[in-house]
Amino acid sequence: MTKIAVIIPYYQKASGILRRALESISLQRLSPEQEVEIIVVDDGSPLPAAQEVEAVEFKAQFSLTLIKQANAGVAEARNRGLRQVDAATNYIAFLDSDDWWQEEHLSQGVRALEKGHDFYFCDNRRQGHHESHFASGEAALMSGYIKSHKNDGGIISLTKDEIGSVVLREFPTQLSTVVYRKEKGEGLRFDPSFKNAGEDMLFILQLVHQSDAACFSPEARVECGEGVNIYFGNIGWDAPGHLTRLSDRLRSHVHIRDVIALSKENAAWNNKQIAKLRRDFVFHTLRQWVAHKGAWPQAARALARQDASFLLWFPVHTVQVSIGRLLKTYHPA
Repeated sequence: MTKIAVIIPYYQKASGILRRALESISLQRLSPEQEVEIIVVDDGSPLPAAQEVEAVEFKAQFSLTLIKQANAGVAEARNRGLRQVDAATNYIAFLDSDDWWQEEHLSQGVRALEKGHDFYFCDNRRQGHHESHFASGEAALMSGYIKSHKNDGGIISLTKDEIGSVVLREFPTQLSTVVYRKEKGEGLRFDPSFKNAGEDMLFILQLVHQSDAACFSPEARVECGEGVNIYFGNIGWDAPGHLTRLSDRLRSHVHIRDVIALSKENAAWNNKQIAKLRRDFVFHTLRQWVAHKGAWPQAARALARQDASFLLWFPVHTVQVSIGRLLKTYHPA
């Protein structure tokens, strides 16, 4: 018997979103020898998960556990789900509550892992977008791998360096697309100090580092919805959590530099990304200060507490940003 755990962190304000995700799990095309344990963690959601869960019927090979906790953030919700996973489980998958799977997603992922891979992901499509992520132009490395690597029945194998590079530089591994071998992720947890961004990339890079073989499917088997989403909800210069999101992205790349053994090329790329994110943080802090709006004092103080080198690099990058804007050589994101 093959056991698969699916972890769903839940925090939503509209009805029907979680039900759609659960229904997509119930429709997975699985063999009779496969069992699925669904773990829903209600992270203090304004709309309780219970009524959504009760609306979905599952076949006998599915079981569902609903856990309720005070709001602690998506990282801690996923960690609570990981602690609930049965010891006999073979594979783990994640599904954000506003996303949903096509019917072949789990079976394709399990088939890839049964071929000897430890980590699998696939393409995805965001709601309202015609093109998938891999085809959008934002994933040049992925497009290159699709063209240059052998496609073995819908599965393309990658080396550890290749998967590490693509996760670091393009992050195509949206968590709802990931299925991995449980034993390779033993002890791994999401860092709850990252509230707006970065916790998923850190987790995946560490998981890849502990894995021996990785692969992906170029097919878009996951649809990403538009429910409550902290990351996408804070994109934009005037978004309330824009600076905090920038801060989390910056800290994640510093953490990667300090704890993950990167190749020489990836280390150089990561250092450039750190410098770019520092300049962007400085620019948006100054922009909010001049405009007398935004949460720049709280964001700056929080980053200063978390980054011992903050008082060293902030004034240096302030000068660089000011000169770059005058010379039109610096273009903030």
